[in-house]
Amino acid sequence: MVNDILANDTLANDILASDIVRAVLDRLPMGVIMVTGAGRVLQYNVRAGRLLAAGDAFLIDPQGRFRLTHQASNQEMYNTIHALVSGGDATCALSAPRSSDRAPLSVLVVPVGGRQGQQGVVIFLAAPEEPVDIDPAVLSRLYGLTAAESRLVLGLLRGQRLEALAAEGGVSVHTVRSQLKTVFRKTGVSRQAELVKLILTGPAALRTGHQGAELHKGPSSL
Repeated sequence: MVNDILANDTLANDILASDIVRAVLDRLPMGVIMVTGAGRVLQYNVRAGRLLAAGDAFLIDPQGRFRLTHQASNQEMYNTIHALVSGGDATCALSAPRSSDRAPLSVLVVPVGGRQGQQGVVIFLAAPEEPVDIDPAVLSRLYGLTAAESRLVLGLLRGQRLEALAAEGGVSVHTVRSQLKTVFRKTGVSRQAELVKLILTGPAALRTGHQGAELHKGPSSL
């Protein structure tokens, strides 16, 4: 059994003492959970909290440890975590089935270091049903888009077709296509796939506002 290398809570104190870290984590467009080398949850952001509340992908057990509900995926993840905290060069990227009929959860585990060589891990979680949470005003400022063009981009990010967006906006499909061409010109892309990639991998994907205070502390920090 792997010892809890953070028994003295040194890394926990490092993490929880930083308001900046908390604010940044809560702005990321995916679930983020920080755990010790033994899997004990230190804290998690709002998106991870929503996934936790759904109850079909993972849970926090009575000992405060993070667990995927799919047993084989959970075992694979912990094998990697044990290798990482032991100094190994393992990679954990997996698609974890859920107990509901929803699409699998994408999971990525990466190591983080504390003081005196101590190791913990950060677990990144992505669910396809999570809403695209992008402020249209940020799109407008970043790329010089009008309000209508920003709404068009957000619709495309949600997977809507141009015909549906035209009906929703009370305009013709020709008008929407014209707006899309203007968006392409302003953003420097030429295809919808490139536009989606640009937005989702850029700063617009980060949550805005005073949301850092929503971050949850795990049982180990109480």
